[in-house]
Amino acid sequence: MNAETESSADRGREIVIVSGLPRSGTSLMMQMLDKGGIEAVTDRLRTPDVDNPRGYYEFEIVKKIKEDV
Repeated sequence: MNAETESSADRGREIVIVSGLPRSGTSLMMQMLDKGGIEAVTDRLRTPDVDNPRGYYEFEIVKKIKEDV
């Protein structure tokens, strides 16, 4: 299905996962997706700092997946 034939309902079900190592640009990618209209899921626990003055787009609970049975 291309963007022209995709319905708005289909777009609402789309999930985009951004994953990467520290300092690999994941927060930048999330900022671009967010500005492009894709809602970002983040817990906002990690506040902006010198390395990332616009903040981090992280969701800490995901890091516990390996412990989840």
